[in-house]
Amino acid sequence: MQRLFKILTIAGFSSYLIKTSFCFIIPFQFCLPSNFSNETMNQFIEMDSSILFVNKNDLVNLSEAEKLFSSALEKIEANTINSRKIARDLLRKAVSIEPQNVKYRITLARQLEESFALSAASEYKKILKIDSSIVDAWIGLAKLREREFSEYHNSKNKVEGGIFFNLEEFAQQDFQEALHYYKSALKYDPNNFEVNFRLAMLYEENDDPLTALKYAEKLIENSSEDYRIPLLLGLLYYKTSRMEKSLTAYQSALMFMNPEERADYKFNSVKALLEPVIGEHYEILLTNELKEVFSDYWKINDPLYLTEYNERLLEHYSRLAQANFRFGRNFSGKKGWLSDRGETLLRYGFPNSHIRLRPDLDFAGRGVQINVKTEIWYYDDKVLGFIDPYSSGEYSFSYPSSIGFVSQFEGNTYEFIQLYRKENHEDYEPKFDGKIIKAPSYVIQFKNLDNSKSKYTDVYFIYSLFKEKDYDAVDNYNHRLGIFYFDSYFQPIYEKRSRINDLILKPNVTAISNKSLLMNTFYLPLPPDTGNISFEIIRDKDKAVAVNRGKIKINDFSGSTLSISDIVLADSISFDYDSPTAIKRKEMNIYPKPYRTNRITENAVIYYEVYNLKLDQQNLTYFKQDLILQKLEEAESKFSIASIAQNFLDLFGITKSGNKVIISTDIQSYSQHPQIYFELDLSGYEPGNYLLSIKITDERTGKAVSNSFNLKLVR
Repeated sequence: MQRLFKILTIAGFSSYLIKTSFCFIIPFQFCLPSNFSNETMNQFIEMDSSILFVNKNDLVNLSEAEKLFSSALEKIEANTINSRKIARDLLRKAVSIEPQNVKYRITLARQLEESFALSAASEYKKILKIDSSIVDAWIGLAKLREREFSEYHNSKNKVEGGIFFNLEEFAQQDFQEALHYYKSALKYDPNNFEVNFRLAMLYEENDDPLTALKYAEKLIENSSEDYRIPLLLGLLYYKTSRMEKSLTAYQSALMFMNPEERADYKFNSVKALLEPVIGEHYEILLTNELKEVFSDYWKINDPLYLTEYNERLLEHYSRLAQANFRFGRNFSGKKGWLSDRGETLLRYGFPNSHIRLRPDLDFAGRGVQINVKTEIWYYDDKVLGFIDPYSSGEYSFSYPSSIGFVSQFEGNTYEFIQLYRKENHEDYEPKFDGKIIKAPSYVIQFKNLDNSKSKYTDVYFIYSLFKEKDYDAVDNYNHRLGIFYFDSYFQPIYEKRSRINDLILKPNVTAISNKSLLMNTFYLPLPPDTGNISFEIIRDKDKAVAVNRGKIKINDFSGSTLSISDIVLADSISFDYDSPTAIKRKEMNIYPKPYRTNRITENAVIYYEVYNLKLDQQNLTYFKQDLILQKLEEAESKFSIASIAQNFLDLFGITKSGNKVIISTDIQSYSQHPQIYFELDLSGYEPGNYLLSIKITDERTGKAVSNSFNLKLVR
């Protein structure tokens, strides 16, 4: 029968908590952890029995103890299984000759740490009885408890009936003990590098990066060129959403790294990340060409151009640092990011949660089945398993069971990941200094009326911010705004950054029940092209972020052919007040609605412009305006404005149920580029989604143009 835990007291040693165990019968019965190796079992035979290895004739004088110590150091340097065993025997003899010699005991305790944890702990405690100010002894005890915490944190143990027993309570006990020992060391050496570094790592592993920073920042005072210090700071700043500090820390870390380490962060890890995308093309690309590809990759995937740093690159560095800190193996020398867990972290980020299932023996059926140590990572869209068959800390992707060894994860992660990484080489959810908010926006385009020969198009971005309860004053919505325009290959064409302090409050907006919006209009002259645009906001007060991105076609109004601007659904139009939040068209100030939504009880104010009408001999233009309002069916209303507009011309000249010509008007003007506005009575129409279309026919040439937009009518 399996036991959850058992307190052992052997040869006068202090109690030891076995978090999972099974029993063996040797000269006497006791319980051992299920992952004990043969060498580990020898710990119980060898524990605290140094007197057995010492002959009374060896008790001569101190010089003899020093000789034994020197010989032990030589054996330690040889670093073989046998030489380490001999070193332990020699150190025990030296300690028995000179029990108060702390140097001998510290060296012995360190040699016992890896395989004989109980003996190491006992030795450290004996040292502290000799001198409680020995910092290395406190550190040794703390590292042993920290190792237990790392092993059992987020762990569960299988008990009878297939039920899993949560071991987190025991892990937290180890955590508290480790804290106690580390903080005891700090009492004697407050600026000790190793203690502060390990405390920062301990708190970070326990999901408390804010407290971890307290200790990591103390390391800066040492002015060390150890790149691990800024690397850890970069990770902790990132986890606590201090992006600028994270960038500075990572830059320092890169500067202190040797060329090989720096290449991992700047080149090798990126190459591995993009291998499923670039594939065979790697073979034909030179190193400089690859670096250029990687640079473009980071630029395209930067989620917020408005900041001076690239959040996606910071995420990459943070994933890489976490992988190396947590999954690197000192014994084998394997880098953490090259392990299976490291690769997963690099590609798909930190899992929402994870658990570790302890190794277990299953006696059901024929023979004995070993359920190996298994780690399971939970993401929103996938669950991945990793196994550690030999409890060595070397985890690999879970795969179907082999003879006698069975993963405790049902899926085949090894095969799954081979296919999944080809279709999904990475997952990334942007992380910013502040929360993500919505800022509904749309674009209106006109010809430049001040310079008819201008090759640039007047583009106005109409956007809104939702008014929140905690931010009553309009000043609390002041923000930085950026608009970034790229060609179809994401090469930058134009950008503009601005600080916005003037917004108009729109209470009870019809499109959103009981919501108020703060609205603004932003002007930008852009060259005609089809490209990509990013519209970005960072609110001053709380650093909240809004990002709207997508493809855009900037219309070309620079020619001489007949054309029509976009149509504006306005709140009002004025001539007497120049507002920074209005669309400014010569003497007119047009205040667009935040949404293209209108109440049926209110007249719709419509504004648009026509360009390049033909003048007659009296310098007059003559054209016909047809305005059509078409009710859209529910299915049709799901299509985008662009797709509806493309089919708009097909509607003219075709009589269909639901199409209604509201007005057909003949208009004369002294301008080739007239500005047209009017009010449209919508009373009597049912609420719903409509397509409002305007067709212009130049009566002098017979040519026609049209434009349209989705209009939502509400009560």
